Amino acid sequence: MLRDTSFVINRQSDTIINKTQCYQYTISLHNQEIGFDGKLTDSYNSFFTRDNNGDFHYRLIIEKKNSLPKQFIAYSYKKTPYRIVTYSNYNFSPKFDVSDLNYTKRDPNFVKISLIDLEIGTQKSVPTISTNAKDWSLPSMVGGSIQLSKLNSKLILLEFWFPGCKGCAAAIPDLNAIQKKYKGKGLQVFGIEFTKEDSTGLSAYISKKKIEFPTLYSAKEMARDYKVSVAPTFFLINNQGKVVYKRGGFIREDLINAIEQNLK
Repeated sequence: MLRDTSFVINRQSDTIINKTQCYQYTISLHNQEIGFDGKLTDSYNSFFTRDNNGDFHYRLIIEKKNSLPKQFIAYSYKKTPYRIVTYSNYNFSPKFDVSDLNYTKRDPNFVKISLIDLEIGTQKSVPTISTNAKDWSLPSMVGGSIQLSKLNSKLILLEFWFPGCKGCAAAIPDLNAIQKKYKGKGLQVFGIEFTKEDSTGLSAYISKKKIEFPTLYSAKEMARDYKVSVAPTFFLINNQGKVVYKRGGFIREDLINAIEQNLK
């Protein structure tokens, strides 16, 4: 980042967090954002977090006495914080198990963030008409696998979700109703769980949440291909394999309008 002139890093006034003296920096990235996994991604469709200039804004706070990160803040396009991470209790042991990062091991009271929790009513969808949808094949919770190029439906709706996602859970009743209403008109709905390696725990969650549309899983690579960084994220793909709609977050009327326009 320090070598890329499109990244703007500015020193701000020092601050105090939990009685600890800290340095403070602002970071602005143009058409790139820092994802939840800490990696840089091209995010031209992240309407919630980029400003009108295509810039993403962050604040990094570093503890003076040990030069370690103390806090990282990501801002929405309205310059309000939507992700705040505070660091403490550093362990520099070389032993590290990546499975410790599994969200299922977190405090059950931890609230997972989705765009639906932000002011999504102000967001506008941008159709990506004529964008080719990359083919994929994923295992299904009912057995076997589903491959995009072998589906015969007039229109495919994909919802990328994960267990515990507040916005995803809120959308379930509407998605069940959408499937029932438009299935006979050529729409096929698939839920894509994109955080887990396998189906462990999914059957119980699907039953508890009363998800009635088919669920596919083991979709981490597919989510990367489709540049999914938040949940829920929706794609509509027509029978020519073109993406005709994409949106992070669920707005019922907007999605239904896109479905009806593409089922004509």
